[in-house]
Amino acid sequence: MTGDLGFLFVLLIFAGLLIAAAVEDVLHFRLSNRITLAVTFLYPAYVLTSPTPVAWGTAIVLAAVVLLVGFGLFVAGWAGGGDAKLFAAAALWAGVAHFPEYLLATTLFGAALSLAMIARRYWSRRLVLSTGGPSEPPRKFGQFEMPYGVAIAFGGLATAMLLSGV
Repeated sequence: MTGDLGFLFVLLIFAGLLIAAAVEDVLHFRLSNRITLAVTFLYPAYVLTSPTPVAWGTAIVLAAVVLLVGFGLFVAGWAGGGDAKLFAAAALWAGVAHFPEYLLATTLFGAALSLAMIARRYWSRRLVLSTGGPSEPPRKFGQFEMPYGVAIAFGGLATAMLLSGV
């Protein structure tokens, strides 16, 4: 029973770190390296307290590949550096077994978040224009900022739920 409590405590810390990352991204449009490092360095505690065997070797390889892909997306200007690092850190926890669910949850929540932000921007611009107020300068689609750390956190929380057996 003590091992199970330790495992759940580790998962709660993981979830808390993901929530902190999401809040930070919403407030500042950036993700702290400290939070990403904490997610990464907490992983051995998960491996040691998990009631089932963890394929940590393949999880490390997966996270490294995800980080390299994320770095490529960052260099291309398609993703933020903090997003790429947090995504890889949470992928470590998902491992090969739960990576498809993690990717799907992150992608779906990211798409919903994108649509909500586009709708908000559209309606706020219409409101400003209808009241005769100053409109904000037009932006190109590539300049659209989105706190994707929120979607990554959602995917990580879905992973934590899978890992906990809930």
